[in-house]
Amino acid sequence: MFVFDLKEWGAKLCALMLMFLFASNLSGQVDLVLPHNNYTFLADSASFEWNETGNEDYFELQLDNTNAFLAPNAYIVYGSDTVINSLIVGQYYWRVRSFASGQPNAWSTVRGFRRINLSDFGTLGLWTNANDLTPLGNGAVIDGWNDNSSNNYNLIQTTESFKPILITNSLNGNSALDFDGTTQLTNSTANTIATHFAFFYRSVAGNSIISALTTASTNPRFFNVILSSQISTGFSTTFPAGSVWKNLTTNLSSPVNTYNLTAGVRTTPLAITSFALSPLHTSSYVRLTGRIYEIIFYQTTLSNSDIDAVEDYMRFKYSPPVSLGKDITIQNHFSNLFVVQRANNSNDYGEPKWYLLVTSNGCFGISVQGYCGCDLSANSKSKFYLILFRRFS
Repeated sequence: MFVFDLKEWGAKLCALMLMFLFASNLSGQVDLVLPHNNYTFLADSASFEWNETGNEDYFELQLDNTNAFLAPNAYIVYGSDTVINSLIVGQYYWRVRSFASGQPNAWSTVRGFRRINLSDFGTLGLWTNANDLTPLGNGAVIDGWNDNSSNNYNLIQTTESFKPILITNSLNGNSALDFDGTTQLTNSTANTIATHFAFFYRSVAGNSIISALTTASTNPRFFNVILSSQISTGFSTTFPAGSVWKNLTTNLSSPVNTYNLTAGVRTTPLAITSFALSPLHTSSYVRLTGRIYEIIFYQTTLSNSDIDAVEDYMRFKYSPPVSLGKDITIQNHFSNLFVVQRANNSNDYGEPKWYLLVTSNGCFGISVQGYCGCDLSANSKSKFYLILFRRFS
């Protein structure tokens, strides 16, 4: 008589699944860690990290401008990380393989990244980046935020009580200007605007004005406003209805959807007579209580692909995909507990955590099968993780 033991066959099935999932690692294939796929950045250097396989002598990293690797640059690396400098603007692809006893193992998966130059997309009208102020130190009172474009369209404040405060290491190592509901920065001279980007944090709910501009006609202002959960464009004659997108972001150490990446575009440029951050308009539209990290606007209308590139730069900078880093080696039970934040299409980080008890020494691999970051939908929810652990030794 045949008896089907569900528990026994379930265990066998799990073992087969684990063998399938980790077969690549057992054969010496490398798991890539950083940079994330499609990473977009401005600097001329990039840091690369991957997991060791446990029996390698060295690694080969290949870098090319096509994913066919027809004429790659090859780098021999002793260790599991390196930095490559002097990268020109453009698209790149990279992969890594290990060598053991002089023999190569299988290549890793291929990831892409790109270095961009913001001025390549159009004519910059203003670009302010709070990281430029970092040397002033945390808590510094800011009377001016200099423009990185060629316009020198600097934002200033001469009234002491209206000056914002610099907060260093505010998000992913980036600085921000803190506006407390009474502070403001302004440039009262002419400019032209067609495409507008902002990354900011709002700590107090309400109809908060992030940025505003004045045109030569009677009081049509563009308000980059948080109105409930929507972005309000103020007057549709400035930025047509539906032309401002809000990308909601998530961050592990903050409430969901309080960090925002916004982009607005006009089909024709608009002459303006002034521009301000966190201005006061009426009692219904108050100054921002929150932090502004970066403001970019162009005097020209950007294409959708160029808008995507600027948004990707800001998304990876301020709200990158989650990375748990390299595999962890545990010795002498220095730490025997992994804590994993769990969520499942939820807009609340209050869900229970997963705990994994490690009862023996060894090298344990971590694989993140999902990630959170900046969601392009209007009703963003945090999307997290299937996390796999494996023991190598």
